[in-house]
Amino acid sequence: MELKTYFTILARRWQVVVLVVLVAVGLAIFASRYVDYEAETRLQVITPMGGSLGYTYYETTFANRLMNTYAQIATSNQLKSELKKELGLDVLPNITVKIIPDSEIIQIIVESRDPALAAKTANTLAELIINRQEKVVAGSPSSEELTLLEKRKEEFEVSIAEAQQEYNDLVQGYSQTTSKIAILERAMALKDEAYQNILDQYQRAQQAGAVTQAKTLGEELSSLEREMEAFDQEYEDLSVASNTYSQQILMARQVIQSQQGMYADLVARYDNVYSSLLKEARSQNILIISPAVEATEPMLSPVFLAVLGFLGGVIGGIVAAFVVDNLDTRIYTSDQVDLLTETPVLGAFPRLNRKQMAYQDTLFYALHGDFLMFRKRIIKVFQNRRMKIILVSSPNPQEGKSTVLAGIASILAANRSRVLLVDANLYKPHLHNLYSITEGGDIYTFLNDESCRIEDVIHKNVKPGIDLLPCLSGVDDASEFFQSDRFKVLFEKASTYDYILVDTSALMFSPEAYSLTSSADGVLVVVRRGRTTSGDIRSVSKYLEDISGKLLGFVINQTPMKLAYAHAKANRPGRFRVDPEKTIPRHS
Repeated sequence: MELKTYFTILARRWQVVVLVVLVAVGLAIFASRYVDYEAETRLQVITPMGGSLGYTYYETTFANRLMNTYAQIATSNQLKSELKKELGLDVLPNITVKIIPDSEIIQIIVESRDPALAAKTANTLAELIINRQEKVVAGSPSSEELTLLEKRKEEFEVSIAEAQQEYNDLVQGYSQTTSKIAILERAMALKDEAYQNILDQYQRAQQAGAVTQAKTLGEELSSLEREMEAFDQEYEDLSVASNTYSQQILMARQVIQSQQGMYADLVARYDNVYSSLLKEARSQNILIISPAVEATEPMLSPVFLAVLGFLGGVIGGIVAAFVVDNLDTRIYTSDQVDLLTETPVLGAFPRLNRKQMAYQDTLFYALHGDFLMFRKRIIKVFQNRRMKIILVSSPNPQEGKSTVLAGIASILAANRSRVLLVDANLYKPHLHNLYSITEGGDIYTFLNDESCRIEDVIHKNVKPGIDLLPCLSGVDDASEFFQSDRFKVLFEKASTYDYILVDTSALMFSPEAYSLTSSADGVLVVVRRGRTTSGDIRSVSKYLEDISGKLLGFVINQTPMKLAYAHAKANRPGRFRVDPEKTIPRHS
């Protein structure tokens, strides 16, 4: 796909891009109302330092452990409960505790939609940590106590590892047991189904008096009953084992949690003992070095969110535009038609507004320059195939075939050809509206009256060089008119014209329209940009090319083009100017 094609798709689907961008920006602005404010309190943890006891390596390890301990204490459930009680809250704001690497600084970050609450929460939590630290520091224990605590730590570590291994073994055993139960349940279901089938056969055999068969089936039933009893016993045993595993797993989990809790208390006691033994060191302490203050701006500003939403909307809108275009089977360009059929696109007609429609006959003449290629293709097709009777139709109603037919008639008439328009759309006629014909003879008069001459019902010079055989009202069933002998000779009676352009009903909604192809020299199919689908074009093209072989080409209607409106307005109806160098040869 060429780069130009991508830009064409985006230009066609610009509404999708704009809509997605507006939605994304709107959501971003809406979300900005719920952006949290951030407050931060910084604590300095003063750890023991020195090394007179020769424990330099352990001092670093202890300092790191102490920092992490306070971080864990800050987010513990117990301290959170105290914080809720202190603040009188049921739900706390979002709290994050971070340790700045290679420093003694702990950050307490609180996020809340209320900036005052965020600041108060951060400062209150810092005060609770300091109070907890003062209670933890013990007296002056002896070095023998440190040795005893070290030994107890090792014993707890071994005990916890053994308990964890036992827990893992129980979980594995429970998993295997539940798998066996699931397999056994499927086997029991199959056996039960087989038992029911054989039981039904057994009962029917008894009713039919088939003793031998009933006996054989009875033996099979007995065998199945024994197997099912064995399954029931095995299922009961596995269920008991599963329940036992569940109870043991629960107990093992409780043991592990209990040991881990005692181990954590032991480590905390060990750290306190060691810190007090470090001589010539300052006592550990916690200080608030940067209290939290009430934030004036949210974490993400509305402008930033709006810009972010705009950028995301642009990207999402472009993706959505291509997705929508890929799912849309409607026709927008001649290239799409070329991919569906080998029949050429002869040209395109513009989308006219109400102001331009008032000058539509001069507009088509004024557009000769814009439609020069279309005019040349029409001339070439008419000359090469010696076209005289041309059907103008469309796959579906409301695709503008009558307007296009009137435009082609204006072009031919402006170049000194005598043109007859025949409104054969007996279901929903429209040509009489285009030329403001409300009374007089019409095609029904000719078809119903054997004595009526074609000249008596043709409206002369509805526009310069254009005569019209209108249809002044629609019918519910037009099949009898299309099959009448009068309809077949209609075109023969009008053979004096250079061109006969026939407006038909939609091909996919009126099969009778196809019957007219036998009387025509060719068929032009009008498709409406943004309405006709690729499936419509395939269906119509297949019939007209494979069966009648008279498909001349397609005309795309309602294309957005810049029209020479000022020039058309200056050349009002009845003031055609003919360029002799651009005259279409008369039909011979």
